[in-house]
Amino acid sequence: MNTVQSKKKIWIKNDEGPLLVKEVYLQNNTCGWLVVDSMGNGQAVGGMRLGENITLDEVKELAAEMTQKFSFLNLPIGGAKAGICCPNPLSEKEREELFFSFGKGLGHLLHEKTYLPGADFGTYPVDIQWLSRGAGIVKNGHEEAPDAGFYTAVSVFSALQAASSFLGIPLAGARIGIQGLGKVGLKMLQLVYQHRLKVVGVSTRRGALYSSGGLDPEQLLDLADRYGDELVFHYHNALCIPCEDLFDQDMEILCPCAGIYPIHQGNIDKIKAKIIVPGCNVAATPEIEDRLFHRGITFLPGFVCNSGGVLCYLLSNYGFLDEEITNFLTRGIQQKVSSLLVKAKKRGESPATTALSIVKENQERFVHESEARLKGHVSLGLARFRRSGTKEMIRTALWPFVQSALSDSISLRKQMARKILFNRLFRA
Repeated sequence: MNTVQSKKKIWIKNDEGPLLVKEVYLQNNTCGWLVVDSMGNGQAVGGMRLGENITLDEVKELAAEMTQKFSFLNLPIGGAKAGICCPNPLSEKEREELFFSFGKGLGHLLHEKTYLPGADFGTYPVDIQWLSRGAGIVKNGHEEAPDAGFYTAVSVFSALQAASSFLGIPLAGARIGIQGLGKVGLKMLQLVYQHRLKVVGVSTRRGALYSSGGLDPEQLLDLADRYGDELVFHYHNALCIPCEDLFDQDMEILCPCAGIYPIHQGNIDKIKAKIIVPGCNVAATPEIEDRLFHRGITFLPGFVCNSGGVLCYLLSNYGFLDEEITNFLTRGIQQKVSSLLVKAKKRGESPATTALSIVKENQERFVHESEARLKGHVSLGLARFRRSGTKEMIRTALWPFVQSALSDSISLRKQMARKILFNRLFRA
């Protein structure tokens, strides 16, 4: 196991593997892992998962994609992920004890804020509270967490809007299939219904539904609320098919929102969609992404299109209100994805390949700027000037003076601060 570097004002990543892997054995034959893939300012951010089939390898890959997600957004923030493999159902008391024990096992990594966790697949804000308590962290009062599932869906839908516009595919009436009706999939279902897309297929862990004439989103949402994954057995006037058959059906848009590697060797040649926008992470291997590109399918990696779930916490901390977060993400993701698609077309390569080149370029700059940051603010400004030009140097100089105004009432400083933040995250 590698050791985490001492806290400095630096961004660091080890190309040979994670910076840290922490394994914690828990009660009832369960095991939890924390993987820190990269660090920024001595910290790493990422969700905590709970599931019956979670593995260490999965957590490693998810942590690596968190690094990619932050790097694509030009944020020198470390990427991490935690996961617990729990094969058996838990009572409320057993669940509390599980997360308390995991938090105790992570101990100083949580207490010293080396790892900053959030809710993820199979976990909720209350689980994060028990995790923190296990590490001896007691928070006063109740903090209302942003709805990460909703904002993830907002970013995915915004990426879809950009891709459909680029390809000349009208969204109204376009056929879409959503794999996985969980935290993100259900919110995505609401958004596509509001924008008049035709939902022809959905799936849960228990099966899938398909209708060429379209499913009723309102009925699906109602059944999901009443029956959860069992909704597929209570919806009528549609074909009930195996989960894996959803990807074979006729549709313009496919939105995978569950598991890792939902697109794989066994289904890639059957996919008929023209656009794939994942709400899940690690949706396909690089080899599969390349094959999708050569089949003429526009595939956007998860780290490109589903970053709303992490950005909402950043924006909330900066004082953005719910509607402001939605508008900021919508404009930003649309601009970022549109620029990516134009750049990829000019280069004659897949959007995934172009996105990874942006990630690599930003990470090289993070390392360079880390060295300059240790020498002071002036050195950092000069480093950004050499790599990014005059505008970025000016933003660097202004940011310390306007950052505090992000949550102010309407003012020139607030407008300037939000414009700088927008350009930092979403500029081409």
